[in-house]
Amino acid sequence: MARQYDYSNASLMTDFFSEEFLEKVNIKQDQISEVKYKRGKRVRLMLCRNVFSVFLQILINDCIENNTKFLFRGRYWFYIYIKKITPGNFNRIINNGIYKTVNLIDSDFSIYEFVFYSVYLNLGERFRRIRINYDTYQELIKKVNNGKRYYK
Repeated sequence: MARQYDYSNASLMTDFFSEEFLEKVNIKQDQISEVKYKRGKRVRLMLCRNVFSVFLQILINDCIENNTKFLFRGRYWFYIYIKKITPGNFNRIINNGIYKTVNLIDSDFSIYEFVFYSVYLNLGERFRRIRINYDTYQELIKKVNNGKRYYK
């Protein structure tokens, strides 16, 4: 039986950047000179989305390659990092057969996940799991199976 997920309340890329935000961002025309069509709010919005997406890809790759813990400094600071899953989730994953490519012996019985952490969220929601695409997670599994370890 296929599982169905409800993404009806999920944020879209357009939800991250409002028009008010774009007015405050001081993007100069020469920064988007490679674009071959009109340079209005829509183009600046596309540029912000592209920069945001590339930044997240770099962040995820840096966490996987260098075991970094990203700290966003600011008034509402937060962390993004890789951590070992909790024993309860570990048992659930093993019982359900999820992540079959993880070699438990080579990985020292460790399965990892990306986490978003912020003290400004409600107590039960401070840790949030971040889903990454399948291919990137397989790279993470391959590194763990070859001896790479991440934050405890």
